[in-house]
Amino acid sequence: MWYNRSLMDTLRLKSAVRKAPKTPGVYFWRDGAGRPLYIGKAGNLRSRLSSYPKAADTRIRAMLHEARTLDWEEYGGVPLMGVNGVCFIGHGASGAKAFHSAIRALATFVERRVNEHIREEILSDDVTAA
Repeated sequence: MWYNRSLMDTLRLKSAVRKAPKTPGVYFWRDGAGRPLYIGKAGNLRSRLSSYPKAADTRIRAMLHEARTLDWEEYGGVPLMGVNGVCFIGHGASGAKAFHSAIRALATFVERRVNEHIREEILSDDVTAA
């Protein structure tokens, strides 16, 4: 959800939060340039996000003042580490935007050979420790 001005306006923030699902997930607060201000995770997105308008912590209030977006759909999948190969897992209730993003992240993961780099680092640490 993109806004031209701060999400500090409690009515607008509450309206945005009401659209969040009651499912586990990751959420992103971003500034006007799209840079992440905060990335969080929650067992129940709506419940967690509804705590922000009530926050007394000045750091949270300052973050909300700078925030222009709240997005809980951007990332629909994450790599499973410890598998011999590439495997991504996503939430079954992910929407089209999250699913598309997960596929894009998976492609990048493969193109950049992340598994191979991790394996090489682990092996070099084992040799160094021996």
